Amino acid sequence: MLAAFPTTPIPSSCLVMGVAPDQPVFVFGWTNFLCPATWLHQTSVMSPNQLQHPTLLKSLADIDACIVQLLTQARAMGAAAIFLVCDDSLSAMEQLCGTFFPRCAALFQASTDIVLVANEPNVMASIYSDRLSTPQSTLFRRATPFSVFGLPSLHASCLSMPASALVTTKIVCSPYAHPTLDQLSHQLQVLGQGLLDVVARHPTAMTMSL
Repeated sequence: MLAAFPTTPIPSSCLVMGVAPDQPVFVFGWTNFLCPATWLHQTSVMSPNQLQHPTLLKSLADIDACIVQLLTQARAMGAAAIFLVCDDSLSAMEQLCGTFFPRCAALFQASTDIVLVANEPNVMASIYSDRLSTPQSTLFRRATPFSVFGLPSLHASCLSMPASALVTTKIVCSPYAHPTLDQLSHQLQVLGQGLLDVVARHPTAMTMSL
């Protein structure tokens, strides 16, 4: 079980300033993008014994490894911060990770740059304003590269960013609101096998669907 998630604002050294090297910010939807939350909930209610099947456990272990690999890749790109937007409560996420995603649990517990954020209509504005914005003059600042991966609701939330936000938003949406294990595993593999890097390095704002 996770002792705690790093939910405090990131250190001032992580604020993206115009006088500092460009540092990308990554935002991932946890619920039904990285994690098949709805599928797991429905299966646990309707067919709980299925969750003990060796083949299914292997599929979940593979997803666990893919999530860790993806977040590790984002970190290796010099990320200022990595945010995970979760629809569920902290305790529910802790329990889910402890049961099905032990690699994720270990990574989150050992990390200070992976930050759990509760989902809300204006979550992207909150991430920018509460954790990354700075009161200093914007005259010599460059735009913060924001790479956002998730469901269309995260895309919509990007529209709530303040007009003054200096961001270059690059958005990748999933077409699956409630993905199966195969669908979710495939999109994680696509991201991990090159798309994450392509999006992060793209010089201008963009929107695409997986």
